Amino acid sequence: MLFPIYLILAFLQFFAIADGLEVWFGLNGFVNTLLALFIAQMPIVGTVVGINAAVNVWNWSWLSAFLLYFGPLLITMSFAFFYSWLKKN
Repeated sequence: MLFPIYLILAFLQFFAIADGLEVWFGLNGFVNTLLALFIAQMPIVGTVVGINAAVNVWNWSWLSAFLLYFGPLLITMSFAFFYSWLKKN
C-alpha cells in the first residue's frame, strides 16, 4: 500500500543527488547517474549529499530537505509507537 509513496521518495532522493553532482562537478548524464546510484546506497553519505543538493541546487529549505530523507522514518516510528500504545491499553 505504501510502496508507491516510498518509490516516489526514492526517485526524489536519487534525483537530488544526481542534480547535485551535475551542478557541483559538471558530470555528464551517464557518469552522473552511475555515481548517484552508488552514493545513494551509502546511508550517511547519500543522506548528507542529498540534503545538501536539495538545499543548494533545488533551493529547498533545510526542513523540507530533512523531511524528504527522514520523514518516512518519523512517520513509521510514530505508527509503531501508536500501535504499541494501543496494544498496551
